[in-house]
This record gives sequence, structure tokens and C-alpha cells, in this order.
Amino acid sequence: MVRAAKVVGVVLAGALSLAAYACGGDDSDGGGSGTGGSGGTGGKEGGTCGPTPLGFPGTCKSGAPEECCGTTLPVMQKRDKNDKLIAPDWSCLTGGGGSGGTGGSGMGGSGGSGGADSGTADSGTSDAGDDSGTSDAGGDGGTVSDKNKFAVLDFSSDKGVADIEVDLFEGETIFGKTPFFSDFTKGVSHHAGETGLNIGEFYFPHPAEKYLSYRVKEKPGVAKEFVGFGYAVPAVPGKVDGATLTPDMYEQLSTAVVTLAGWTPPEDLAIITGPIRDCAGDDVGGARIKFFDETANGEVEPGTCERDVRYVYFDGSLPNVKCAYTDYRQSLFVIANAPSNAPGQPKAGNKYRIEYWGRLSESDAEPVKFAQKSVEIFANTVNVHQIRPNVPKK
Repeated sequence: MVRAAKVVGVVLAGALSLAAYACGGDDSDGGGSGTGGSGGTGGKEGGTCGPTPLGFPGTCKSGAPEECCGTTLPVMQKRDKNDKLIAPDWSCLTGGGGSGGTGGSGMGGSGGSGGADSGTADSGTSDAGDDSGTSDAGGDGGTVSDKNKFAVLDFSSDKGVADIEVDLFEGETIFGKTPFFSDFTKGVSHHAGETGLNIGEFYFPHPAEKYLSYRVKEKPGVAKEFVGFGYAVPAVPGKVDGATLTPDMYEQLSTAVVTLAGWTPPEDLAIITGPIRDCAGDDVGGARIKFFDETANGEVEPGTCERDVRYVYFDGSLPNVKCAYTDYRQSLFVIANAPSNAPGQPKAGNKYRIEYWGRLSESDAEPVKFAQKSVEIFANTVNVHQIRPNVPKK
């Protein structure tokens, strides 16, 4: 099953304009610390700001959805196909047999059917043609059935974005690498006559590695640069969904997390986001993130000042500073004001790491780490990281 790239569908565009109000208002109101990095003790209007406690402070703000709020961290859960809450599949951490996935919602990615990497082509399946760097339907003797599709979908509307340039990279990293394929999506100026493609799509040759990363290039006035890391590549013919967003939507997403009056996102900082999923690729509720500066050998302390890092979880539809952990309906998190370690940025060369923590079962009195990944971060855009469970349970 290939998972759609949309986050919350068309509802997001209108709803985000109300998110600051729904999530507790401006930080200058002196509200609580929410997720251990959101809300705060007063923003720039209130005259004070500063660090907030790492981790969950113990109670949620009143009114938070019960699915992402509680005085204690619950055992992680997911939904089955009938929306019944069940235990996630942690077989890749414990060595047991997997239960298969139901598919999840969230920021792109593939898998979610029959195991963590089920449906991905890591067996050496090769593309029949099209090694020339172009994506015509036939390539060098190949056919459409020999190829995968890549789609660029708008973050809020879930519609294909026409005539936008994309670089594809093998593996889960981009820094210092050359794209294995580049092309423009179908629109008016590119691939207009290819009936097998929808608007916003192009064909790409099968890479040697089982994961790919992508960089959607900026289209002035239409779309921001957008990057995604570690997307599973399906067996041909399949599709990988990427995303981008308008400059206005980037501003709205940023200000839904950093609720300071008059604030705009700094151009040298970034947004990191991604879903938290089990071994079957399904969204899980009850998980928390930790963000580390590996160069400084310490956890990045969130705060409430203009340039402080902040952590926020989605409540099933919107980033919500009241949530204390992920929601099983849509397990997205957002790290705002993240430092960029991309070439040319002040923190270039620094190493950062994201960790996922949670209670895998009732026997876990305290949360355990079940995933971690060193991350690359581009400035002034959204960085989507697909991080699979990879820390075996002791």
C-alpha cells in the first residue's frame, strides 16, 4: 500500500489560520509549557521568555483531546481497519512475527502493508530502461510498467503540483550526494502529452537502494522548497508521494507552532516533521520525541523565545501545543526553529539526532527508546524524516 502525502487534507488550509487561537493563543499569555517546548512563560510581548522543562511536565492544558493528553504516558496504541484501538506491531524490535499494517495517514511515505518494509523492492529489481536522465514513458526500450511514479502533492489540498522540479537521491541522505534522477512534474510545460501521468507526476527509474530521499525545488510564488528523507521505494510499478507547500502555508504552519504575535520564521532555521509508526508502518499514539545536538553532546532544550526550538504534536488534524504525545489518528510531530546543518548555513557540519520514545507494553513502567536517526536539516523549509523502529527492545 502506498500512503498518500496529504497531512490533513483540504481542512488544513483554512483551519491553520485559527490554530494559534485553538492551541492556546500567544505565548505572552503566560500559558503552560504544553509538550515540554510549546506554550511558555510569556513571549516577546510579555517581556520574558526562556527554557521550558524537557519532557512532559505532568499535566496538560485544560481542553486538550484525550487522545494526546494525560497525566501519565499511556502504552502506545494504533487503529485497526475498523478504527478499533489495538496494540502496535513491534516485531522488528522483539523478533516476533509481524501482524501486517493497516496503512496510516501522515506526511507521505510508503509501506504500511504486511510489515515494516513489505512491498519495497530491495531484491535488486531493476528498471528496464530510462537511464538517460529523462522520464519518457518508454525510456530506452522500457515501458510504463517498468517504472515507478513520483508525485508532488500540495501539503494542504493534496492536489498535484504542476511543472515543479524535483531531485531524487538514493538512500536516506542528501548532503554531498548527486541526484540519481531529476525531472519536472507533469503540467503545461512538461510531460503534457503523457496520458499515463496525472498532474504533478513523473516516471523515475528504479534506484539501487530500497529508500530514496527527495528535494522539491522552490517555485517562486507557488511553492517552497521541500525535502523528504528515507521513503521506501515500492516494487515497479509503484508510486512514491512527495509534497510541497505554498509560502503562505509555510508561514501558517510555523506560526501555529510558534504562537508569538508578529513573529515570522527565521530564514536560517527550519521545520522538521514526520510520522511515528510501528513495524507495520502504522501511526501510533502515545509516543514522544527527543531532539539531540550530537556535536554538543546534549539534548536540545526547547524554549519560548523567538529563536528557541519548540516541539509540538498533531491532535489528529492540527499541530496542538496542548498535546503531550502523538495521536494515534495521525502521529505527526513538529520541531520548529530547528537549526540547519545544510551546507552554507551557520550550523553546517553539526550533527543532530531524533529519538522516539514510548511504552511498548504494560510491562514498560517507563518509556523506552525504539527509534533513532541522525538527521539532515535544510533551512527555511519543511524537512520530513521517515524514521522506522530500529532500536531492539532489551
